[in-house]
Amino acid sequence: MAMATANAKSHKHDLNDDYVRIFDTTLRDGEQSPGCTMNVEEKIALARQLERLNVDIIEAGFAASSPGDYESVNRVAQAVSAPIVLSLSRTREEDVDSALRAVDKAAHPGIHIFIATSEIHLKYKLNMNREDVLDAATWAVTRAKKHLDYIEFSCEDASRRRHRDQPARHHRPFGSRRIRQDVRVHDRKSSRRRQSHLGPRSATARVRSNARLTESASVRETARWKKL
Repeated sequence: MAMATANAKSHKHDLNDDYVRIFDTTLRDGEQSPGCTMNVEEKIALARQLERLNVDIIEAGFAASSPGDYESVNRVAQAVSAPIVLSLSRTREEDVDSALRAVDKAAHPGIHIFIATSEIHLKYKLNMNREDVLDAATWAVTRAKKHLDYIEFSCEDASRRRHRDQPARHHRPFGSRRIRQDVRVHDRKSSRRRQSHLGPRSATARVRSNARLTESASVRETARWKKL
């Protein structure tokens, strides 16, 4: 599988710490505004205008979300030459690989990886604990780093995360050998939780998971009233 490759020195601003980089997400997040949906040709036209405005980084779309978005990212990546072109990506293997393929022909390819970090998202959206999330993020960044140099990482819903619960392990650098690089190699219980984010779960599995959460909440509430 052909993957994007890039030399960080090839982009004029990559190694200059005193330079303020402009990151534009009009083609991805901006398109979610009501009435602002664009087709591929409109996205290319806007990307070229952003290039004329000297925007440094263009988030062209979410390649894994649909064939149409994949095509948009791929076409935009080939249409501009100066900006870094990114695709958004979850930490799933298929997402990362799709994003890498989509920007493969860009002059300056990149990827924007994200994962939720707030307690409510971990519990009800991902069905993962904090260690699982750290492992998934590390694995995804490590995989992407093998194929390109420019990687952005974001913590979804980070403003609602309780910082006092942050484990010490989070402070280790991503290059540390003590951090597991393969998120899928772990004990069976954690592996089941992790697969809910690395791959799709069936509707039955989601229903069972929600049922367990509801049952646990009911038991806790009953115990609290008994104490009163």
